Amino acid sequence: MKNSSPDLFSYSLRYLLHFFEIDQPLTHNALDDVKALYEVILRANPNVWIPLYKVNPSRLKHFVEKTANVEGQSVVFQDKRIVFTGASPFPRVLMKEIAKKCGAIVTGNVSSKTDLLICGEQPGSKLDKAKELGVEVQTDIWFIDAVSKDLNLETASVIRQSTADSIAGREYNKVSELEGKIINISLLPTRIQSKVEEILVNYMDVAGLNKGTNGYKVDAIIYNDDGDYILLKKAKELQIKTIPLSKFNQMILK
Repeated sequence: MKNSSPDLFSYSLRYLLHFFEIDQPLTHNALDDVKALYEVILRANPNVWIPLYKVNPSRLKHFVEKTANVEGQSVVFQDKRIVFTGASPFPRVLMKEIAKKCGAIVTGNVSSKTDLLICGEQPGSKLDKAKELGVEVQTDIWFIDAVSKDLNLETASVIRQSTADSIAGREYNKVSELEGKIINISLLPTRIQSKVEEILVNYMDVAGLNKGTNGYKVDAIIYNDDGDYILLKKAKELQIKTIPLSKFNQMILK
């Protein structure tokens, strides 16, 4: 999906349904999710299928050696409650040990206190629980990359085969209705907010950005799809334009 549609802000199933304007409810039932994914694939029509990554044994060995004595050198997961789940090419015992050395509190079950769920293949019920509780979900590859970057390791532990997130060299449609306007982006996830900010500043000629959750003196608000925010209700009262993230994504790509 990232190769057929490289400029999407998110690749979660819910977001893809919004972006491709597919009226398919998500019930977190396995069969319904498969049906929804099928509709997304039909709409996206990818012309190539490739694995996201493959493990390079020598690089994994290098990573293991470099992280053997990282305790006290990295606080990338300081005080974060992390749960691991699913099958992984990376030894689970090793990943848990590295997480602890990087300041994490590793637990076995997902709860309201969990900060992060790291998933391999076939994650099962822990992933469902994390989604239900709104827990951040990331992959094994993300975990390895986060540790590698924090420790400034010379080589990564995997060979990537995915599209880069940078917008450098990309072309986006200029949205005329946003030109000269002040835009609030506080209702977007942090990892998406920075990318949207970069696009607005470099391509849309906006007058300014507002990241305050009580910022009503704006012309438009770009918000995360399905969010039930007080700011949106206030914006409606004040007749401030509101744009779902998936709609903004469509606007800049058409």
